Amino acid sequence: MAERLGVTSRDVSPLELRRGQKHELEHTSDRKLAKQIALDHLAEDPHYYAHISAMEKAVKRKSRDRRITAKDILKGARR
Repeated sequence: MAERLGVTSRDVSPLELRRGQKHELEHTSDRKLAKQIALDHLAEDPHYYAHISAMEKAVKRKSRDRRITAKDILKGARR
């Protein structure tokens, strides 16, 4: 995607690219591939990984704030 759009690592925020590479390395051990995937996402949305980070923080905050009861666990087991 990035290549098709003519977007290179010089065209995106270095911080976002590092953040993206780190995120993509959770899915692959190939650093070059992780960088390319990150660049593809950033070509579509320059703040892609900032958005991902914000969503992850919101989920953590929500799960931390929510108290799980035995009733919740039993409900989940019945599904």
